[in-house]
Amino acid sequence: MASEGAVNTAKEFCRNEVYEADVAFTRASLADVPANDEGLRLLAANGNWSEVLALAEKLDAHVAAKARRHPTRYATVSLTTPACATRPAHTVPEKGTEAGHAASPPSIGVSPSFSPALEDCSAGVVAPSPLSTDAAVRNARLPYVLVQVTANLKMRRIVAAKKVIDELGDVEGEGFRHPVTRESFAPFSLRLIAAFLPLYFGVPMEAQKKLHALLEECLLRERQCGAALHEMSTSGSSLDGATNTECVKRLLRMWTQRVFRVQRALLHVHIHMNQQSLAHCVVEQVLRIDHEWHNTFRVLSDDLYQLRHVLHLQQIFCLALHVGDAQKAREVHRAIRQTATELEASSAPTPPTALTNSALLALVAESCDGFLAVFQGDYNEAVQLFRDVVDRCTAAKKALKTGDLIGSGSAGLTSAADGTISEHALRWWTLQEICANAQVSQVTCMAYCSDADPARLIQNLCTTMEDYAKAEPHVLCNSDPFVESMVRFYTLAGERHANLERLSDLLEVFRCDRSSLPNLEALV
Repeated sequence: MASEGAVNTAKEFCRNEVYEADVAFTRASLADVPANDEGLRLLAANGNWSEVLALAEKLDAHVAAKARRHPTRYATVSLTTPACATRPAHTVPEKGTEAGHAASPPSIGVSPSFSPALEDCSAGVVAPSPLSTDAAVRNARLPYVLVQVTANLKMRRIVAAKKVIDELGDVEGEGFRHPVTRESFAPFSLRLIAAFLPLYFGVPMEAQKKLHALLEECLLRERQCGAALHEMSTSGSSLDGATNTECVKRLLRMWTQRVFRVQRALLHVHIHMNQQSLAHCVVEQVLRIDHEWHNTFRVLSDDLYQLRHVLHLQQIFCLALHVGDAQKAREVHRAIRQTATELEASSAPTPPTALTNSALLALVAESCDGFLAVFQGDYNEAVQLFRDVVDRCTAAKKALKTGDLIGSGSAGLTSAADGTISEHALRWWTLQEICANAQVSQVTCMAYCSDADPARLIQNLCTTMEDYAKAEPHVLCNSDPFVESMVRFYTLAGERHANLERLSDLLEVFRCDRSSLPNLEALV
């Protein structure tokens, strides 16, 4: 729970009614939830990552002791490739895949920004031969280790996250592979994070190497599942034991999604290393996979797929601007504009504040107009465009809250017990993200288009950011770009210590972790 001093700061900063409404999102603490997987879900839903970390550490120690006493309960894992595609034990093993956990894992997945801590890896058949006692203990602990890593990353504790992973040992090593099938039983999310982390520590080549190895494995397993599915469809025969057509389809869907995830991680590495051609290549592959994924599995509705596709195009647009490829940027910008215009023309009339695909795509398109204006050096135009996006987002959110379309507080936006998230909740979070990015972009551009005295200008920028934060403290205190911008502006404005202390208090109340305040040196 937040300290009394932090609460007083938050009440003074916000209007009392805003404080009471927003702080309700973050009141859950260890004392308020059961000490089990459901408690982790509730704490994560509140964004209380410090408490998530504490509970995960407690559950980790508990399940490790339990696994040592009863190793057989945690010694069985499931295959994640079709039985017909699994190599015999005497052959040279490929780099393995992870398998599911015998223990019921905490499937947190409470918001789009929170990567699911644990994978559903139970689609395959049970692997032959149980794990050794030591491996069974590792298997039991892994779900809670992943939660610890995720919580540390949410709180910007990169070093602490790396320490948790390092204490496990090499998650791609023999200690995390089944002795017979050679498949890895480490959660895929943990393996992906472990491969990506070297980028944060100045070793991008190591991250690139590990991610490429992981990508090769995912592509191999995807091909194996595809071949097995083709064999079943042509022969009409079932695979060994419990493996059937639906099982193989689930496995194929899982590996296709993992290919997508690794490629997105590689994209960040390529951009960091200024490998423009490789970045563009990965972008094209991601778009192709996303299109194939939708046509094959239909996990998303056509509307949501269209929204996600345009958001991917926006990322390509921003990447092109980042590397100075004006021709590519304009080409993608035209595609976004055309999609938004065609959808608006074909959609039935709706209120201006309705949370429809047409409304969201129009906001994305106008945001891109603003970014293009920045690229062309027209900062006044960019400020006006971003301000208009903010105003339209604010009006939409106000109308939705007034109409009680999102439920009371955040209750209407939390995921269901099975981890699913409603389409409306996804659209709402997209709206929040568009608005927060436009707010940061607007204020940043203001710094380049004013002839005012520098000291007065910086003060105006801080005031604008604070006004936005006062209206939605919970949302913006959990927006990394917003918090980073506040740190920069407060540093330039003077009285750095007092301003950053107040910001830390706000993070303690609305983000449940005052230490998540970014380090200035890391931002420069």
